[in-house]
Amino acid sequence: MAPLLTEEEKHAHYRAILTKLTPLLPTLTTKQTLFDTVIRELSTLPHFHWTGIYEYNRPQEILTLYPMYIGLPTDHITIKKGQGVCGTAVAQNKDIIVEDVTQLDNYLACSTQTKAEIVVLLKRGDDIVGQIDVDSDKSGAFDEVDREYLAWIAALVVENLP
Repeated sequence: MAPLLTEEEKHAHYRAILTKLTPLLPTLTTKQTLFDTVIRELSTLPHFHWTGIYEYNRPQEILTLYPMYIGLPTDHITIKKGQGVCGTAVAQNKDIIVEDVTQLDNYLACSTQTKAEIVVLLKRGDDIVGQIDVDSDKSGAFDEVDREYLAWIAALVVENLP
């Protein structure tokens, strides 16, 4: 198993992604191309082994997985508010980093390979419209550097939603 990225390596990878996405996202005219592009770019990070976006339906209090994601298939196409890491992020209205998913009682296992997870909310003002969900096959793979860059990317996504 490859070692975790250093903070400097993470910064370099995320800066390269932002350099691509920042001018590109405003030119995309559909949600499909926007989400597909972001998911593809994020999946290039070496510590990401599952990358997807869930959309949030506030009236139904349900997250629905956007059809295009990168990683092993998952049974968790819809997730209720408060359920698992994704639903808990919505219920608590905050981003969540889990260093070791085996330590969670309410973890929804998408893959036996998953060791760590990060969920960053997509917000329009105070309203949650979705989230970026990423899994890693390495415990402790995610930290505040990941959260900050993913929050920046999440803001770009929401800003450019058609």
